[in-house]
Amino acid sequence: MLTLVGWVEWKRRVGRCPHYCSGSQQAPFDQELGIEPYQQTSMELMRLGCLLAVLLPFELATGLFA
Repeated sequence: MLTLVGWVEWKRRVGRCPHYCSGSQQAPFDQELGIEPYQQTSMELMRLGCLLAVLLPFELATGLFA
């Protein structure tokens, strides 16, 4: 997404078993946040997250966005 200060990427880190066990791929905190597998994020939510990250200190932005 192009912002006033340049390009901002929106992606999540996904972890898996080092032995590539089946069913071991998962993103941290998905269960705690109630995110379902293959759930997509709306463009509006991504824009809001990018706006908060650009205009506020990171710690404050994550607190407001969570």
